[in-house]
Amino acid sequence: MRPSYLKLLWMALVLSLAYYQTTAQRLEQFDRSTPVALSGSLSLGTSFYQAQGIDNRRSPFAYYITAAPVITLYGFDIPLSFTYRDQQGSLSTPFNRFTINPSYKWASLQLGNTSVQWHPYVLSGQIIKGAALELTPGIFRFAATYGVLENPLAQIDTLVEGALLLPTYRRQAMAVKLGVGKGNNFVDLTAFRAKDDISSGNSHAFRTDLIKPEENLVLGISAGISPLKIFTIKANVAANALTSNQKALSILDENSSESLLRLNELFTLNISSKLQFAGDLSADLNFKNIGLGVGYKRVDPAYKSLGTYYFLEDYENYTFKLRLNLWGNRLTFAGQGGIQQNNLNGLRKYTNNRKIANLNVSVRPFRFFTVTGRYANFQDDQSPGLLNIDDTIRLAKATTSFGLIPRFQFGKADYLSTVGFSINYQELNDLNVFGEIQQQILNYNAGVNYSLSFKPADLQVAVGLLGTQNEFADRESTRVGGTLSFKKRFFNHQFTVRPSAGYFQNRLNRDPDGTTLTIRVSLEYRKKRQYTLGLDANIIERSSPVRAYREFRGTMKFSYYLPSQKPSK
Repeated sequence: MRPSYLKLLWMALVLSLAYYQTTAQRLEQFDRSTPVALSGSLSLGTSFYQAQGIDNRRSPFAYYITAAPVITLYGFDIPLSFTYRDQQGSLSTPFNRFTINPSYKWASLQLGNTSVQWHPYVLSGQIIKGAALELTPGIFRFAATYGVLENPLAQIDTLVEGALLLPTYRRQAMAVKLGVGKGNNFVDLTAFRAKDDISSGNSHAFRTDLIKPEENLVLGISAGISPLKIFTIKANVAANALTSNQKALSILDENSSESLLRLNELFTLNISSKLQFAGDLSADLNFKNIGLGVGYKRVDPAYKSLGTYYFLEDYENYTFKLRLNLWGNRLTFAGQGGIQQNNLNGLRKYTNNRKIANLNVSVRPFRFFTVTGRYANFQDDQSPGLLNIDDTIRLAKATTSFGLIPRFQFGKADYLSTVGFSINYQELNDLNVFGEIQQQILNYNAGVNYSLSFKPADLQVAVGLLGTQNEFADRESTRVGGTLSFKKRFFNHQFTVRPSAGYFQNRLNRDPDGTTLTIRVSLEYRKKRQYTLGLDANIIERSSPVRAYREFRGTMKFSYYLPSQKPSK
């Protein structure tokens, strides 16, 4: 018989709330002089958009409301969070998010849109619409969450399909975490399950080549030990069972073993099911001005947890880490390097063995001069980013990057000048195409910037020259130009004006491709720390041999910050 996970979770919630009620009745333990305190913030905003020469790429009008009050009631902190956005005449759909997060001492509860960071390979950062409970008495930890999980695949493909979110199955998810320990000495166990409801939604509206009903069961362990204050060992390991299509052909028949039949009651087994592993291990030795460490990381081919965002898979790393802080912070170095290989299951035609490094160096030989350099050809993070290529937004993941930034400062405190140079190079993988070989994007940037600060007049002026080039598939786009910006504050720093402008000449495959002009004006009024009123207006004018267009984007925002209030009884 399949266990009722929902009943178990709600039982834990009821017991926890019962504990809250029992504790709350002991009013003699609370501060009767301040039974209620209220604080928080409220933000209201609108945006305007108009285009000439092209179709609207944003909503002509949109507004949003965000409220984040915090109620403290007899020692209980009850943070609330609510966001609503509507778009009139929009290509997209309105959305709202609401979160309530009451807490008392070592107990907290999240209701609404929750996000937890429990394990890098199990559950990390995904939005769950439901409930999350966390109890941390002493060195012990218990946490549980249940709700509907957002499907990031629909959001990613929105970049390709337009502004409409792709319809998906309703994805139910639950997770439990148990742990003991504190600091660098701990053990945490995490279990996560997610399953698409194949009866939900209109399956005829689905992109069947992209959207398939999935099911996922992941078990993970995180642990750390520090036998000495200067020495730490940490590890994360996960086992992941994934069925990428619940409707695929089953692998069970009348001859299947009883254990497989029982397992199939808990988790759907078919030809799309697979078991994968991921993990990392590190050992670090840290002194005041020097640190040493070694690390190992392995992610199986096609490893995918529905509780995490995109990250690289099919690789194995062996790394050595070094940190230096010398000459009174005049030279700092932090980096790691080693070897990496892929094709862990031997199914690829070729195996890539390469040397990897992630280095950051900062040198300050003189008080007025600093140079910073960085190089990386592998990434540990899980978050891709957006890249603008010839007015087209692409979702990309950096694989190699290099940057060099020398900076000079001269003048006195009241009249300070800064000259900075920058050179950047990136190799990225385009993530917009699914089921095909990812295309490589090469990005080059170089620039020089000069800024002057007049402290007596509360005025800042900056001018810059910038060149950028992107190579993508059979396209090479180049943009060269400059920017000019000002910042002036009035009325004892309460009112700020920020006008700026930029002009760029564009080339496509080395042929002239028109110009781009940008003008922006930003106004902000701030009354102490109580409220802020802001207005932004942007004009983008683009001309090319193919088309010319102009876009206007404006935003208005009002924020009110409510200080802690303690009304009389």
